Amino acid sequence: MKFKVFISSVQDEFAAERRKLKDWLGSDPFISRFVESVFLFEDVPAKGRSPVDVYLDEVKGSDIYIGLIGAQYYGRNSVKLGVSATEREYAAAVSAGVECWVYLSNVEKRDKKAEALVKKVGSAATWAKYEGFPELRDAVFSSFVDFLDKRHLLVVSDFDIMACPQARMEDISTERVSWYLEMLHRHGKKSLPLDASPQKLLKHLGMLKGKYLTNAGVLLFGTKPQDFYYQTTLKCAWVEGTVYTRPFLDTAKFEGDLFALLEQGRNFVMSRIAHSRGLRTDGPIAPSLPEIPEEAVEEAIVNALIHRNWHSSASVEIRLFADRLEVWSPGHLPPDITIPELYKEHDSHPVNKEILKAFDKINVIESLGTGIERMIAACHASGLPTPVFEYHGSAFVVTILKDAWTRTALESLDLNPDQIKAVSYVKVNGWISSSRYAELYKVPMRTSSRELGELAHKGVFVLVGKGRQSRYELKSNRARIAPIAPMPEQGSKPQKNKGKLTADRSLSPQTSKESTQEIAQETAQENLSVEESRIVAYIKANAAITRKLLSEKLGISSDSVKRRLEALKAKLGLHHEGPTKKGRWVFGTESKGKRGAK
Repeated sequence: MKFKVFISSVQDEFAAERRKLKDWLGSDPFISRFVESVFLFEDVPAKGRSPVDVYLDEVKGSDIYIGLIGAQYYGRNSVKLGVSATEREYAAAVSAGVECWVYLSNVEKRDKKAEALVKKVGSAATWAKYEGFPELRDAVFSSFVDFLDKRHLLVVSDFDIMACPQARMEDISTERVSWYLEMLHRHGKKSLPLDASPQKLLKHLGMLKGKYLTNAGVLLFGTKPQDFYYQTTLKCAWVEGTVYTRPFLDTAKFEGDLFALLEQGRNFVMSRIAHSRGLRTDGPIAPSLPEIPEEAVEEAIVNALIHRNWHSSASVEIRLFADRLEVWSPGHLPPDITIPELYKEHDSHPVNKEILKAFDKINVIESLGTGIERMIAACHASGLPTPVFEYHGSAFVVTILKDAWTRTALESLDLNPDQIKAVSYVKVNGWISSSRYAELYKVPMRTSSRELGELAHKGVFVLVGKGRQSRYELKSNRARIAPIAPMPEQGSKPQKNKGKLTADRSLSPQTSKESTQEIAQETAQENLSVEESRIVAYIKANAAITRKLLSEKLGISSDSVKRRLEALKAKLGLHHEGPTKKGRWVFGTESKGKRGAK
């Protein structure tokens, strides 16, 4: 069965994307099998008919509508009155019952009418954001696979049990095999000796079919599975605020087998979230408490990696915001379970059963449907709300909030809109003062003091400091410290795991849970303030950042930044090397050159 595709957008804004998308839809070895035709208005010769009649007739006769929305609502040469051609086409597609996919270009600003069109699309269409043609192509591919799957047009075996004809035993990592055998023995499963060959282990796990390796064998034990399936990557972004827009504080794209991706993803999150100091009830050193429990982070990532739709070319994504963590996994839940059922006790409905079994054999996950329950329980134990499970286009998304102050919770406290906005502001900026509140929301100082006092009285904020130095912070975010592990500078490549794999759930000695916790405890003793923690994060993300830019990002004066930099000099050995404008910040003994002064 083949389908007619209609591509809609502002023509001049998306001239390159429109052409590339049409060419790809007609040439991709898989997708082209299901495409009868692709309509682009610029390919239609003039026939004396009204252009409006032409494109509306075409969209009504199509099976799939693909809409691209960017910064512009009207084209450069169009009449800028009334409804644009793009919106007319979208409305006609919806009215005719055409399958609608809408993709939003990641632009800094859209004009008002384009923004209104985005809101109009809402949940009426499958939609996703993208940056650059490769991401657009991946998003369309995912939508197509999901579309075909829902119509039962994909008659294929489970991906993980299918053979990967291109792979050879030379592509299997002997180091990973040895690690896995050690893990099996550690958990009392000794049917294979520790020195068993890769062939014996893979045959034992059912991942060697005659002379062929299965996809599960390649994804779990391959030296570089990305050579066979490029979607076997993990994309991570650390977002500065609460909206997914560039520039990011940090990004990473990890490669490796699924065990390594789990470890790398977990460490990306845990090293970039704030920690607070617990109570010294179990020893002389107060424990470091992360704002998101590690168990919940790990569960969200491992579920995304294991249960994803491998027929999609999209990657699993981790997005860490100022107020939440999102983990995006290509695909939907199996048809025999719904999202509401996830919040209750439920049976296991595994996707990629062979991959799941391999993780389960070494106790990395629970295969009996309790993983979601453990994630929810871990969040509740840390005072966080229940994670949110939902679909965003063709992806299943898990959202873990960093605090209990959701909009619904705040509205239940009978707060006014300015007070709710102030909570969001503090989640991003760390604190707010009475003068800043008055400036932001255009209210008198006495109103500012009263409304901030109400937030403190109701347990949302806590007052820190006295007099002019006083400010309000989220109660749950007090005593925050810097991220617990070093972060690469922007543009640096992620470090690969080095050294022998240990017989532990962690995949390398350098990134084990134990060592991570030790770093956290050592860092906790520095007791950094909120502003100091944020300065450390900004410097780790960009060592060349200036004092002026730090002042702008933190919303405090240049003198205040200078005082905090002096404090970090004493606490962490922070110092500046090179010229004032072109030098860089370094910590402690990180530098090999001559120390400078700022």
